[in-house]
Amino acid sequence: MGAKVTARVGTGSQTIHIGAQPSYLSQSASEAHFGLGAAERVDEVVVVFPNGARVVQKDVPARQRLVVSEESR
Repeated sequence: MGAKVTARVGTGSQTIHIGAQPSYLSQSASEAHFGLGAAERVDEVVVVFPNGARVVQKDVPARQRLVVSEESR
């Protein structure tokens, strides 16, 4: 919780803050979901954890679940 996830495709990017969404009578999501349109790959996924640790993964195939932890560095 508290991580910032950014996905970059071409000249665009999307950022989601994990656990930062309002959650009336429910829990905050612990995952990020990005709409990529027709893109087959994500140029770069950047995860910044609350303690400042940063994980970067490049050329990631679309339509998959990518599990990232601080140990992925």
